[in-house]
Amino acid sequence: MNIGADETQRNLTWYSQYNTAGEVRYAKSENGELPAEYFTAKATVSKVSKDGYYSYKATMTGLEENSTYVYRLVVGDIVSKCYTCSIYGTGNEFSFAFVTDTQTQKESQANRWNDTLNQLKTKFDGVSFLVSAGDQINNAAKEEDYDYFASSHLSSIAIATSVGPPHDNSPLYSEHFNLPNLSEEYGKSITSSDYFYTYGNVLFMHLNVENRNHDEHIRFMEKVIAGNSECTWRVVVLHYSFFTGGKHSVAKEVLGFREAIADDFSRLDIDVVLSGHDHLYSRSKLMTDGKTVSDDTVVDNSVTDPLGTLYLCGTPSAGGNYNDVTHSNDDVYIAYRSKSEDKNRKSVVIFHVSETALGFKAYFIDNYRPELFDSFTISKHPNVAEHIANDEWQSKNGKHWQMCAVSGCAEILNEGECSLSDAACESKSACNICGAEYGELAGHVPSDEWHFDSLVHWKECKKCGAKLDEAEHTFNETDDGKDTCVCGCVVPSQKTNGVAVTAAVLGGIAAAGAAGAAALSLVNKKKSVQAPKEGSRQ
Repeated sequence: MNIGADETQRNLTWYSQYNTAGEVRYAKSENGELPAEYFTAKATVSKVSKDGYYSYKATMTGLEENSTYVYRLVVGDIVSKCYTCSIYGTGNEFSFAFVTDTQTQKESQANRWNDTLNQLKTKFDGVSFLVSAGDQINNAAKEEDYDYFASSHLSSIAIATSVGPPHDNSPLYSEHFNLPNLSEEYGKSITSSDYFYTYGNVLFMHLNVENRNHDEHIRFMEKVIAGNSECTWRVVVLHYSFFTGGKHSVAKEVLGFREAIADDFSRLDIDVVLSGHDHLYSRSKLMTDGKTVSDDTVVDNSVTDPLGTLYLCGTPSAGGNYNDVTHSNDDVYIAYRSKSEDKNRKSVVIFHVSETALGFKAYFIDNYRPELFDSFTISKHPNVAEHIANDEWQSKNGKHWQMCAVSGCAEILNEGECSLSDAACESKSACNICGAEYGELAGHVPSDEWHFDSLVHWKECKKCGAKLDEAEHTFNETDDGKDTCVCGCVVPSQKTNGVAVTAAVLGGIAAAGAAGAAALSLVNKKKSVQAPKEGSRQ
């Protein structure tokens, strides 16, 4: 069972050797039996990688809070046994569990994973669903690994999975999971794509890091947030952990994501980022733009109206396969990390959400008696104040926005697409609202004709009129007794008795101005030299 588009839905996937119509029959029931009157959800069917099998997918809708449902799977004339699921939570108050890196590939791991799920159901009251940061199985294209992952408990509690490269990278992932709101545009790969769902007042966004086009993931989050702006809380789930100090935290692909989108998590006011991959428990300090925020506002592992994002990396939920800290340079980001003596202990994280708080508690569960070892709570005051836009605009990827200037508020205001003016000769295209520049300079377009005065010549830009290629006249004597400049102006020969007219003389002509230039002349016994008049010539 997978999470649905919201708290009123649950998605189901099952395999059958028959290729015929299928459906789910479901209804409220307290005795574990399907009553005579029930709802029906039609299933889609498709061929899968496993020879001779087909995947059926359907969605139960209209589920009511704090209710128990019974359902049956139907393929043709074949009807399954009854399964039971409970919808916990009231309004905007509910709990969910965070798991990751089960990497099942043999029976011993399947048993440990099944034990984790059993404790989640029996030791923790009212967990509505599971959120997984990926690596559900170990061998991406091995069907048997999914058999080990498919605990019977997953027929009664929903799970929201994430793609964990490389262990999940194959079409089998999409054949086994029925995920809501899968993007047709962003984060697509052979395995899956980005997707989202809401539950109460929380917006969950899962990023498929098999796709390394970082801008696609940013555009996905922007689009989803714009369509769900009423949600109080924003949670991102992805496999890669950015700030742990584990051996994977400095891998090229992880650093690529960290450098590309950590700033956008801050800009988009993401409250918590859930991840795995590094196989160690790690809770970051509050982070903004890839840097830590002052700890002054954190009191007893609690903070109110924070400006930063919290990053949480979970441990393998089937136990074992833990990593050590190998990069102590990341210690500056860490608020809490599992100790070396605890690294082989199995743990889970339980989140509780309300209208004004999102908190979690991390427990060791290896002794069948949950042992609390870390906790943190983020609180928000409703309607902190009327938002006031900061005078300074921010921009990225063709979008602009302003941050709220009220202390303690991280609301994004006046977000929109940049509207660009045409690039000018000496300035780039610029947004008419925020002033952000894009692209290249348009460049000058010189006129075809020359302009000149008594001293220099130049061309003018056709667009802005700026002087281009300005230079002093240079005359070359021709056979017809006249001297011609490159600009086309002509004067009688500038030699008198074999002596060239000096620059000082020409300078004097120029200094006399346009009116005086026509009157000034240099006279000798044979002929005079007249200064060129101001004008233009092709």
